[in-house]
Amino acid sequence: MSEESLQSLVSSTAKLGWLDSQRSTTSERLNVYLDGFEDAFGEHDKVRIVTKPDTEGAYMNIADDDGIVTMGSAIHMNIKNPFYNSDQDVASVKLKLVADVQFRLTNKYLMKGNVVNMESSVQSFTPYFRTQTNQMVMKTQMALISPYFSEYLNTLGDAGIELPLP
Repeated sequence: MSEESLQSLVSSTAKLGWLDSQRSTTSERLNVYLDGFEDAFGEHDKVRIVTKPDTEGAYMNIADDDGIVTMGSAIHMNIKNPFYNSDQDVASVKLKLVADVQFRLTNKYLMKGNVVNMESSVQSFTPYFRTQTNQMVMKTQMALISPYFSEYLNTLGDAGIELPLP
């Protein structure tokens, strides 16, 4: 598969929302990363985090024939207000991810992938409540958050993308 075909396939699936992810965590865990979260919103067992890729500026590079593709993209992570299952953001983080992904094609024409290596950095951080956490603090905490994004990408890769082949 060519770089252009792969780029088009991933871009189309992202625009259709197939690469969006939603997870929950506790307010206690969030409070570790976002100082003052529980002061502002109280204790909650479930706080939703919605993750979406940003296809603008995304790229892929197939360097050789070992099935590993270097991919880069921005990821938007929106932490939702825990009251009444609200869709209102209480904080947003934009991350830049660069990952080496090994792709494979199943006999049912599903393209699956697994992250081999990944680097991430904070591009922006915007809280919508009073907190001591700022973009610089978020950058230092990336090592703790990074496994979440590897898991996110591997979950997408395990599900696979069905290729439109006869």
